[in-house]
Amino acid sequence: MLGSDSVYRGQRSRGPLVPVPRLLATTRAEEEAARAAGMHTSAPRQYAFIKESLNALEAAHAAKEHAARQEQYERIRRRHKVRGGGDDDDDAIGSSDEGEPADDLRARLAEMTEERRVPERDDPR
Repeated sequence: MLGSDSVYRGQRSRGPLVPVPRLLATTRAEEEAARAAGMHTSAPRQYAFIKESLNALEAAHAAKEHAARQEQYERIRRRHKVRGGGDDDDDAIGSSDEGEPADDLRARLAEMTEERRVPERDDPR
C-alpha cells in the first residue's frame, strides 16, 4: 500500500522523550573526532578531560530521560486505570488503608468471629 507506513505507526516509533541538548551533541562529536584522530594515545590528558565531560553530560541526560520515561509510564498506567504492581504499597493487594499487614487483619477477623459465636452450654442432663 502506498503511504501505509505513515498510517500504521505504532507507539514504538516515537522519538526520544527528552531532546538531546546541543552541548551534549557537540561533546559527542568532539569525542568521536578526538578518538578518530588518535588523541587517546597522543594527548591522553586532554582526551580524558573530553571523555569525563562527555560521561557527566551523558549521565545527566540519562537521568532526565529516565525521569521522563517514568512519568510517561505512570501517565499511561493512570490512563488505563492499572492498579498495583508498582513501587508504592498503597495499591498493593492485601494491604489495608491503615498500613497493617494482611495477616494481622485476618487474625483480627478470626478473633471477631470467635467472639460472636454463642458459647456452648454445659448443661448436663
